[in-house]
Amino acid sequence: MTPLLAALEKKAQRWETIYACRAQGLVEWLQWESERPVRALVELFGRLGFRPRRVLELGCGDGVNAIFMASRGCQ
Repeated sequence: MTPLLAALEKKAQRWETIYACRAQGLVEWLQWESERPVRALVELFGRLGFRPRRVLELGCGDGVNAIFMASRGCQ
């Protein structure tokens, strides 16, 4: 296995461990989880005349922000 593939495998295993601990209830929440969209995003969408049609959210995590933007008419 190349060093790059070994590093990617190690990183993937780390994420699997984090989410397995969450699923087993060993941790209550993860720092990037949220029940509400980011405040700055809510404020941006609250601006008069701000109406994007298409958005791209990179690293959307649990999707709270994506759902918020979809609820405001974004694709």
